[in-house]
Amino acid sequence: MRAVGIAGCRGKRSVWRAVVFGGRSHSGFDLRRSVQRHRVVAAGDPASQPCRHPVWPYHSQVIRIQPLRAAGHAGRPCRLHHSLNRPPLHLDHWRDVARGQPDGGNHRASRAADGFVDPLSFYSGARMNIVIGGVPFSQNLGDGIIFENIKNLYNSTEKAAKVSPLDIAGRDDFETGATSSDLKFRMLHAIPAVGRKPLLALFFYLKYQWVWRKSWRSKLAEADLLTVGGGQLFLDEELNFPLKLYFLSLIAKQLPALRTVIAFVGVSPTLSPLGKLLFRRALKNFNPQSISVRDEESRQNFIRLINPNLDVKVVPDPGVNSKQCYRVESVPCDQHKRIGICISNPKGLDVQGRLGKPFQEHTRSYFKSLVELLDRKGYHVSLFTNGASEDEFLKDEIYNACRPLVDVCEDKPKTPSDLVNTINRYDLIVAHRLHANIIAYSLGITSIGLRWDTKLHSFFKSINREHLFIDTVLPTAEQTVELIDKHLNFSMTSPGSALIHELMDEVESHLA
Repeated sequence: MRAVGIAGCRGKRSVWRAVVFGGRSHSGFDLRRSVQRHRVVAAGDPASQPCRHPVWPYHSQVIRIQPLRAAGHAGRPCRLHHSLNRPPLHLDHWRDVARGQPDGGNHRASRAADGFVDPLSFYSGARMNIVIGGVPFSQNLGDGIIFENIKNLYNSTEKAAKVSPLDIAGRDDFETGATSSDLKFRMLHAIPAVGRKPLLALFFYLKYQWVWRKSWRSKLAEADLLTVGGGQLFLDEELNFPLKLYFLSLIAKQLPALRTVIAFVGVSPTLSPLGKLLFRRALKNFNPQSISVRDEESRQNFIRLINPNLDVKVVPDPGVNSKQCYRVESVPCDQHKRIGICISNPKGLDVQGRLGKPFQEHTRSYFKSLVELLDRKGYHVSLFTNGASEDEFLKDEIYNACRPLVDVCEDKPKTPSDLVNTINRYDLIVAHRLHANIIAYSLGITSIGLRWDTKLHSFFKSINREHLFIDTVLPTAEQTVELIDKHLNFSMTSPGSALIHELMDEVESHLA
């Protein structure tokens, strides 16, 4: 709910006006778009004249208007008295609510003792406009899975009037086919490492000044809550997320009535000194009412690298809600032994080259060897990706090399629901990508996780399936197929209601 402001002024013939702005009525009429004015014609003492306002948040309750200053104008303080002789409501309180400081201000130090009535208590049914800031339109559709699950969780509370995306990369929709993102990926790797950060920083700054600032301010102007999350947003790859979150925080800081939460995020174990500084500045600007991360390792990384003095909660990744979000029915396991291999390009996984050349060279040959061995074992093999263009390039390369051995080479998924429906066709998947594994878990499908980042191990540990995680960046096809033979026919249950309740408790705390 946005703050409601009251102003009074004296006109001719003792006409009193109450101007209501910035709020929302019980009927849902948006007062921010049309300032409503109501006149009370006084006969003698204007305070003796009750009035009713059709869209005033008190709705049908009677209020009286009294002046504090006789000669004034719109914006001068006034008091409202409820017809049932309730204590006065001060304009100063509304101003503080608009600033996001409902409990601050010296003038309210003794309001409780005076019997002050909190005006928000009359309007507890307000619904909120929510903006989710992250990378919901990333080509890696795992980020879209996160957004749509968070949106679904908010809508499940019935307290959300509208839930909108804000992509900090400036995208407005999902990209399909070969796009400018492919060119950006190639250009990024063509720039020498020593000059990459300065050039990207300049590019992002100019993009913010010319495009993002206006767009983001427009999207946040009508918002009551900004949720920054989820995904691995506290990640420092060439200052990408540190700069973008810092720029977003500058806009949020200019909107003092906007509440902010940081939720469901992952935190990288390593950050550059400049990356840490930008994240700290962003947190100061956001001034979040709560912070939650998706695993214990992220909590420890946040405390160690960013701020040890903030309270950080651990909650499940929203992706575990995918079955409920997309309303899919799990396909029973049959005798076809359908195995889905999620192809991931090692250059996309390890942008900064921390895992070294052996990882990049081995991963390509690993996928080919795995396809060949699964075919010899009588499995039906399918290839798919999470949607990233670099992954699609490698998938096509492997398919062309192993065409007779592959039953299905899936088309590139265009939306998050496409990815969910693809994974739902398999009896088991093998994947580096975190959200391919999380979707499989939500659908009750066995998944074999491949190590490349600590977040994979954190997830499998949190769901007590470490035995399905291959804890090496150089796995072998034999090692993988051994796990598949052992666990293919095991019945995997979907996430328990406890995890979903944790997620619901978290989003409801945002709206409290």
